[in-house]
Amino acid sequence: MRKLITIATVLSVLLALLGTVWIVRAIGEKEEADTLLSESLNVEDLAMTEDGKLDPLKVAYANYEKGDLVKAAKQYTELAESGDPVGQRNLGFLYQRGHGVNPDYEKAMMWYSKAAEQGHRAAYNNIGFLYVAGLGV
Repeated sequence: MRKLITIATVLSVLLALLGTVWIVRAIGEKEEADTLLSESLNVEDLAMTEDGKLDPLKVAYANYEKGDLVKAAKQYTELAESGDPVGQRNLGFLYQRGHGVNPDYEKAMMWYSKAAEQGHRAAYNNIGFLYVAGLGV
């Protein structure tokens, strides 16, 4: 009986070690893939329209995806101030989450409201969330 317990203990330790090795290896592979992806992301390639022009919304989104949140916030600010409802909604999101800007729920609500006034459906959803959470209202 004692041998059986010892064998079971050794097997469970080996399984735990194998699981740990597998997890560490998987994490390393994911980090390597993420690094390669971020290095290969070319904003111009991601933001090009079919007719070969740069789409300002796509440029801002590509910078956001690449992790350049401050640059994305500046680009969304320009779009929002020019009256673009998608830019307004996305800028509101940045203010809500504090991505590239200091978190500010009142500014988030303001930009969401401007986008909603133009019929942007996702902005209505974001306004509802802020009301439910009691943020910026």
